[in-house]
Amino acid sequence: MKYNIFSSFDYIDKICNTIPIKIIFYSNTNSFLIQNMIQHCFLFLLLACLTIISVENANTRPPNIIVRASNMTESMKQDAIRITKQAFIKFDGYSTKSRSSMAQYIRYQFEQLHQPAWQCILGKDYALSINSENEKRIILDVDKVSVLIFKGKC
Repeated sequence: MKYNIFSSFDYIDKICNTIPIKIIFYSNTNSFLIQNMIQHCFLFLLLACLTIISVENANTRPPNIIVRASNMTESMKQDAIRITKQAFIKFDGYSTKSRSSMAQYIRYQFEQLHQPAWQCILGKDYALSINSENEKRIILDVDKVSVLIFKGKC
């Protein structure tokens, strides 16, 4: 019994038959097999490229930021949103490897704009009870991550 490497990929055969690229071999009796293999390789490369592009686009899309609570001035609120968005883009989103660096980045950028001492806490699940100076606190929801930025010394 001869094993056909593409026997389990019948659905690929159907897709390959719709691809308008045809390579014709006149001198070889195995031209159909070679043509079929070339179509399958072409389809595999096409799917691989599309997967890479979609993964890159998923990571580079700007994060969706919602202000849950704030007692900051409007300009400080816009700075917090902009800096948080920059952090999520710079560190390719939230992960266990990037969360500490993201918090440091947000805190540092905010201190550059609005004088020390700012604190930043971010995570997917935490409870809090803080006392901060007037007009110096914001809680942002970025997808499934919460970001708290507040002025105060810890």
